[in-house]
Amino acid sequence: MLARFNNKNTHKKTINHNMGKQISYVSPNANGIGRNEMINSLNSACLQKESSPAARSEIAVKIAQGFNNSLLSPSERNLAEEVLRLLMRDSAVRVRKELALNICHNNDIPHDVICTLANDVAEVSIPILENSLVLNDEDLLEIVRSYKEIRGLVAIAARKNVSEKVSSLLIASRHVSVLRRLLDNNNAYINDDDFDEILRNFSDDQSILETLVLRGGLPVCIAETLHSLISDNLKQDLTRRNFMPQYWVDAVSQIARDAAILRFISPRLSDDELGALSEQMMRNKRLNYSLILRSLCAGEIRFFEVAIAKLANISLPKVRILLEDSGKLGFVAICNAAGVPVGFVEATKMVYRLARKLSESGEENLPLAMAQYIISTKQQDAIENTAYFLAIMKGYASEPSAR
Repeated sequence: MLARFNNKNTHKKTINHNMGKQISYVSPNANGIGRNEMINSLNSACLQKESSPAARSEIAVKIAQGFNNSLLSPSERNLAEEVLRLLMRDSAVRVRKELALNICHNNDIPHDVICTLANDVAEVSIPILENSLVLNDEDLLEIVRSYKEIRGLVAIAARKNVSEKVSSLLIASRHVSVLRRLLDNNNAYINDDDFDEILRNFSDDQSILETLVLRGGLPVCIAETLHSLISDNLKQDLTRRNFMPQYWVDAVSQIARDAAILRFISPRLSDDELGALSEQMMRNKRLNYSLILRSLCAGEIRFFEVAIAKLANISLPKVRILLEDSGKLGFVAICNAAGVPVGFVEATKMVYRLARKLSESGEENLPLAMAQYIISTKQQDAIENTAYFLAIMKGYASEPSAR
């Protein structure tokens, strides 16, 4: 029963509910016409099941606005919620779309109503998916898993706040438009593993790589890896347009400087001295997988072994045994413990064993010899991310060695 107004200037109206109930209300004077229209809409929604889609769309808008403007008493709200549940299942898309557009910013809409509209056709669901805070992470994860329309996933990627879990599932979809929108959204939280996933799956897509550069705030290792993947033309273009973020330049420069220093001092240090150096770099947060992979490309095998032992927190003798394990498990285990991204493990294993083999044969310019071998055997096509190592080797191949 709708509430009555205690106002001497009002008059009572009675309408028969289409379900056999009677809804009574009192019309306020002209100053309360907004609320009066709201109540009229509630009654109309109950009575006009056979009305036109246009009429039901108007009803949907008025009821939604009533919710948004807090025009309803508790009893009226209960009735309005039931009407919302009728409208969310209306056969006309137009009605459901109007409802979604007008409630997508309201956090007080019942959860079941929002979830139903979020799983509707894209025309209806997109405003809800992009804007409604009623949807929680569990809702969004379920929608991403089952939703068929890419437009809907793009809408989720554009939300004001996207958690790491939701971002991870969106990235796993591998839709370029979804990924680009997610990377454009600075309120989308992305962890290091997912950044690695992006670089692994989109290393040849310069538009995605550019979006990553411009996003900002990338971890140092990701920035350095990205630097080796983007084309020289893109680097020049970004520099010319003043779009090269300072954080990115600093991160890449720092790792490049550290790698260059290591290349010249590493041959002169004992294992214990390399261990102390690695320990110091770790304390200063400058020891990371990107640096040790660079050192491997430069042919600094001992530093690679010592540093990966530090990162994995495993003794050097045990690490050397694991690295030489003829099977896959030992090498994979040490790389996982040291934080080397999964997509780089096989290439790291190949380069490490190649470097050891060429070094034992007396090869002086290891970067050049490794690069030539990889190109001649087409390893860059056979093993994931070998192109990353190859690009670094080529850079070192023309530099003088400290050996």
